[in-house]
Amino acid sequence: MLVGYLFVLAMISWFDLSTCKIPDEWILVGIILRFLSGAHLDQGWLAVTIGFVLLTRGGLGWGDVKLAMLLYMSGADRLLRVSLSFFVAAIFGGILLMKRHVKKESHLPMAPFLIFIELFFL
Repeated sequence: MLVGYLFVLAMISWFDLSTCKIPDEWILVGIILRFLSGAHLDQGWLAVTIGFVLLTRGGLGWGDVKLAMLLYMSGADRLLRVSLSFFVAAIFGGILLMKRHVKKESHLPMAPFLIFIELFFL
């Protein structure tokens, strides 16, 4: 199950980097794999989802919100994971800005950062 889940996460990252979209099909496959491996939903999952929607005010796409729902279905340290994801993305974006590879108006795909931090907690 873990290999399949890692493959799904890799495909989601690849799609987000190449097209800036996260296909719902990959999210669905990931959720099915999580349920088959024994993950379950709890109230913290709903809080993370609502937090993503409210705090980003349109800064994240729905694909990123659904990915967060997949990644944080169960397990502890949800706030730490989300915070680290945004911190790493901010550092990376700052470096790109300083090196003048991007402009302030540029968009940075968030899925690879969410997945990168998730891999440390597997």
